[in-house]
Order: sequence, then structure tokens, then C-alpha cells
Amino acid sequence: MLHPRAVAPGAVWRALWASASRASGVTAPARCLAGVRPFGMHAQPSTMTAAARMPACSAASTRSLSSSASELVLAPKVTPPGIVRNLKEELWRRQKVATTYFTHPVAALEDIQLEAGSIELAASVFQQAERLDILNRVVLWQRAKKRAIARPAKTRAMVQGGGKKPWKQKGSGRARVGSIRSPIWKGGGKAHGPVPRSFAFDMPKKVRRLALRCALSSRMREGTCVIIQSEALKEGKTKHLNTILNKWGWDNVLFIGGCEIEANFKLAASNIHNCDVLPAMGANVYSILKHRQLVLTTDAVVLLQAHLLRTRLPGPDNLRTLPA
Repeated sequence: MLHPRAVAPGAVWRALWASASRASGVTAPARCLAGVRPFGMHAQPSTMTAAARMPACSAASTRSLSSSASELVLAPKVTPPGIVRNLKEELWRRQKVATTYFTHPVAALEDIQLEAGSIELAASVFQQAERLDILNRVVLWQRAKKRAIARPAKTRAMVQGGGKKPWKQKGSGRARVGSIRSPIWKGGGKAHGPVPRSFAFDMPKKVRRLALRCALSSRMREGTCVIIQSEALKEGKTKHLNTILNKWGWDNVLFIGGCEIEANFKLAASNIHNCDVLPAMGANVYSILKHRQLVLTTDAVVLLQAHLLRTRLPGPDNLRTLPA
């Protein structure tokens, strides 16, 4: 229990002291006479006489304290917070996202069938409110990571030669110079030129996950997101896949598969313009927004929902293996 003085200043803790005295069978004056000094009573140490200490603990004051003590509410017992035994699991628990589910049709890719089944989709992943500011932040973050300078320039220290002083410092009548690789000379180094550097900056993981949910929801809201059973093809021919894409009317499409992309589909899609294929591990905001159509496999939906809703303990292989 907290000490009364920590929560009840003034006469309140004095009344609590009197209540404790009655419970132990020793009155407050008796404690004063015994040399026990209650907390907060501005009395001197035990060198004071009993008579000097009595006014602070008189019988009248004891009765008044007793009457007020019956109306007091003792400080509640403070329960210590739960001990975090595994910090990683505790952080994962706090990151979980509450959601509801809705039913969505599942299509068959090769059969050109729009409703070949159904799947439960999380509203927090595929019906997230639009956040253009979050999408903008994450797209800039992705592009900054990929940004690179055209080519680095050589400074005077990097250009070969120029180690010898061309002529002496004085007496020639010419301007003093120490190297033929000076930036003001032809063939010299570049002053303040571009150098290899990184334009990347940090982005919180929560913001990244929220942006991916917003991007998926954006395509679902537009009606350009299709869920298919599998991306597997009977033959890995570009002509065969081109025919399927034309029948579906997909001219700029991104396919997101499960743990790995099926071999025939990967081979057939490798030579088709504006048709990109990514595993669930590679799903990102920039690629989703860059393409007009988005096609997800059921395995990709399971992996992405487990990752974005934090229903699965984070790990390096979370998007590479299906949950049990």
C-alpha cells in the first residue's frame, strides 16, 4: 500500500495515523509519550519532554481525528504492472490491429471465371480509409532509397599525376601553383563535385504498414483489385499469358503471389511489357500505385493479412512461409 503521506496531505494522513493507533491498541498520545514521532508532525526529536509533545497529540485533537477518520477512504492498493518477460512479444501484442471481415469472390485466372470461390478479407487491410499524406510519405521514402547520383566526380586528390610542383614558387613571373591537377587547370580535378552518397531516410514501420493497407484499399475501392486462386499456368509461354491478359482486359497489371512465384507464370510474364510479378515479400506501395490493376493470389492475401494485422509473431520468414 502507498504511504498515506504520498496521497493524503495535511490532516488526512494524521487521521490515518490515529486510525492505525486505535487498531494497534496504542493511542496517539501514548505513542508521543513513548517517543514515537508520527510522520509530518512538526515535533522535535526525542529530546523534547512529554509535556512539550502533548499539545500536538491532545485528547481533544484525538477525538476530532477519530471522528474524521471514520469518513476517510484509504488509498487503494496499487497493483504493480505486469512484468514483461519477452519484449518482442509485448511489442507485437501492442501492434495488433482490430478488424472485421467481409466476403469477396475469388476468380480463376486461366478459366476467365470471376466467381470461382470466395475468401474472407480483413476490412482494416482492404477497406482502410484513404490517407494521401501517408501514401505520399512512403512513396517518397521508397524513391529516395533508390535514388543515386549520375556518376561521382574526381577531386584533385583522385586524378592521376600532379604530384610535382610545376615550377618554383618565385622568380618565374608566373602565378604560383602547386599541382597541374588543380581544379582551375584543364585535366584537373573537380571542385565540390558529386560524390557517392545515400539519400535514404528513416520511416517508422507502423507508417509503412499503414501505407500498404491504404494502397491495397485504394485498388479495392476502385474495383481494380482481383483475387485469384493461383497464378499457376499450364504452359510457360508468353503468348498464352498474353491471351489471358487480353481476355481479362489487363494492360498494366501487377501480380502478387505467395511465398514463391510459380515457375511457368514467372517464365511467361518475364517478357511482357507492363506486367510485373512480385512475391508477397516484395509487396510495396510504389509498385501497387504504379500499376492500374492489382491481382493477388489467395496465398498472398493470407500472408499480407497476417503481416499487416500483426496476428503472427514477427520474424524474418513471415512472408516466406504460410502460417500454420
